[in-house]
Amino acid sequence: MKKIIFACVAIFALLGAVLTVPMMQHADAQESKADKKADKKADKKADKKADKKADKKADKKADKKADKKETTKETKKSTGKPTSTATVEIKKGSSDSESCAKGNKCYSSFETTVKKGGTVTWINKDSGKHTITSGNIMSGPDGNFDSGIIEANGKFSQKFDKAGTYEYFDIIRPWMKGKVVVS
Repeated sequence: MKKIIFACVAIFALLGAVLTVPMMQHADAQESKADKKADKKADKKADKKADKKADKKADKKADKKADKKETTKETKKSTGKPTSTATVEIKKGSSDSESCAKGNKCYSSFETTVKKGGTVTWINKDSGKHTITSGNIMSGPDGNFDSGIIEANGKFSQKFDKAGTYEYFDIIRPWMKGKVVVS
C-alpha cells in the first residue's frame, strides 16, 4: 500500500513539474515581451526628449539670427523712404502668447511704409494660423483687405493703390496688430 501511495505521489509530482515548466516559460516570455515594450517606450520617450531639446536649441539659434536680421531690416527702414514692395514676417511664437503685443513685436515690423501702388507681403513664420485683416479690434474689419487664414509658412500679399494709413489685426489673435503707411 505504501508503495502505491508513494508511486501516486511521484506521478503527481512529475505531472506537476511537467505542467509547471511550460507555464513558467510562458510567463517568462510574457514578462520578456512586457520588458521589451517598456524598453522601447522608454527609448522613444528619451529620443523625443532629445529631439525636443535639439529643436529648442536650433530654434533659439534661428531666433537670434532672425533678430539680428530684423534689427538690420528695421535700421534700413528707419530712413523713412517708402519702397514699392515690403515684407512683414509674422514672428515665430506670436500665437503662443500675448507678450509679443508689448512693444508691438508680433510682426517683424509694426509699421511698414510703401509707395502708392506698392505691395506688402506677409509671411507666416509662426506655427499657428493667422489672418491679416484691415481695421482694428475696437471698430472691427473695415473691408479694405482680408487675407483669410494664413497657414504656417503661408503668404499673403496686398497691393496699395491709395495713399493713407491702413491698420490691420489678426482676427484669431486680436492682440496682434500693425499698420501700413502708403505715400
